[in-house]
Amino acid sequence: MDTQSIIAELESYNEDELFYKHCYEIGSDRKALKEYIASFNIGDLQKRRLMLPGKPATPKLLEATLFEGHQEQNVFLFKHNRFTPAFEHCHDYFETFFVFSGQCENVIGEERFTLPAGSLCFIAPQINHTLEVFSGSIVINILIRKTTFDDIFFNLLTTNDILSDFFMGNIYSVRPIEYLIFNMGDDTEMTQKIFDMLTEQYRNDKFSIRIMDNLISIFFTLLIRKHGNKHLIQRTGSDTHRQRYIAYINEHFRTITLAQVARHFSISIAHCSRLIKTQTGKNFKDLVRDIRLRHAQSLLISTNMKIYDISYSLGYENQETFIRSFKNTFGVTPSQYRQTSVL
Repeated sequence: MDTQSIIAELESYNEDELFYKHCYEIGSDRKALKEYIASFNIGDLQKRRLMLPGKPATPKLLEATLFEGHQEQNVFLFKHNRFTPAFEHCHDYFETFFVFSGQCENVIGEERFTLPAGSLCFIAPQINHTLEVFSGSIVINILIRKTTFDDIFFNLLTTNDILSDFFMGNIYSVRPIEYLIFNMGDDTEMTQKIFDMLTEQYRNDKFSIRIMDNLISIFFTLLIRKHGNKHLIQRTGSDTHRQRYIAYINEHFRTITLAQVARHFSISIAHCSRLIKTQTGKNFKDLVRDIRLRHAQSLLISTNMKIYDISYSLGYENQETFIRSFKNTFGVTPSQYRQTSVL
């Protein structure tokens, strides 16, 4: 599917949008709304049960649910339905949305933003927010797994920029950056990169997942090159400079020592230890262990590497130490984890 065909599909109204658009146009006429809803069978209504007027919304959206049917993908794009009633929620994955045309209303915590076309917003996991599109505007959601991010997109975490701070902080920090908002304006190159990802998602052949992973990495790298020094809005609960320590540890986790980190940043070992504890809530040894085991989880699921080879690649001196550490953390051995994750 080419770009023009994708745009035409985005502009068309699907069944859910038509349903909520009509509800929106009825407005406060409760009688008319009740009659309209009664015209649908129960099956049609059940699939919209989270959004029906007067029904509570699910407070937390889960990665496993949103990626259902796309289990192999690390990146998943879709149009945000127009006229869907706004509901506050959070999720356990990274969400980015791009305002392709028109505008949308975004509420994060107690802050409200009207985002025009060309806006790109990153929202961290566990952050309460709403997204409102009550017009013909087109907003494209880009969902990124948190569980595989630091392994699949490792290179993004080793750079010295605001996006690295955002993703790294939300994987390992206790006080991460909550959101980032860029205004790319009418940057046609950046817009085309998003449509390249959509095109590849529609193609859906045996190469598509790998290509999409590379396309999103290119997109983020271009974003920093072209717009990284321009005005952006962000909110954070931490000193982003301290997240450089975590990025450095993540890059060198196989052989890193606390003394090496302290020497690299020209601070004392004691001060370095305190900074890491303050930022992550963990001591240096536990942080390195967690980083190693996160990589182990991804390798166990996404590769056929032998347990011994995984152990060696992560910097463990022997396989037994790796197996013991993994079981102490997750309650199962690496082999058991691989078997249950593949099922």
